[in-house]
Amino acid sequence: TRVSERLRHKKRACQIWDYERMVMSRFPGIFKAKALAHTDPSSFRATGATTLIVVNDLQGLDASNPFMPRVSRAELEEIQTYLSAYVSPFAKLYVENPVYETLVVDAKIGFRTGFDPGFYSNLLNEELKAFLSPWAFDTGVDIVIGGKIYKSSILQFIETREYVDFVVDIRLYHNYQGTNKTGTIGQTCIGVDFVIGRTQTPGIGGLTIGQNFIIGKDQELATASTPKSILVSSTNHKIT
Repeated sequence: TRVSERLRHKKRACQIWDYERMVMSRFPGIFKAKALAHTDPSSFRATGATTLIVVNDLQGLDASNPFMPRVSRAELEEIQTYLSAYVSPFAKLYVENPVYETLVVDAKIGFRTGFDPGFYSNLLNEELKAFLSPWAFDTGVDIVIGGKIYKSSILQFIETREYVDFVVDIRLYHNYQGTNKTGTIGQTCIGVDFVIGRTQTPGIGGLTIGQNFIIGKDQELATASTPKSILVSSTNHKIT
């Protein structure tokens, strides 16, 4: 495979295919590379610019956040320096980490008789994380840069669990940064972005948006907001 790739690109980065294969060959710690033509850090219509999105080897995941592997700044600069020697002097090259956009499932579940709701709520939470981000649990599973997922697919997955009797309600929230925030999870935090004027009952000042409650619009279809984005599971879903 490497021989046929070398014969094709001849160690010259002319097409986006060349960028990806040369980086994967030179840097074994990179799990996936995707080159985006006419793209710079601020625009997707930048003539002459190419942005290479790289994902770190999943076997070296940071245990504190296994769903968002990131390449270090030093290695990003090393990749850019390496490729710059093989691209046109008129080409503008950028190397970046992907943008991670989290998905939160809020579901009301009826469990079958004999299955403890406390235990199986936690189990369903873990299985949802594996379903939405399978590459974080199974080595070799591909990471989709871009992509989309339907809420109906998540509903079908939940209903196939042996301990689930029925689903009363399910909501899907998509969290991303950008100018168009329609339908996304609120990112403000009580006591940080705004202050409650007087003491509330119960203590609302101790609550966090996205954990204790969710502000946003239920999505039938969650689609990556940019070609640089990867849809990933939240670390916790709301299972009632």
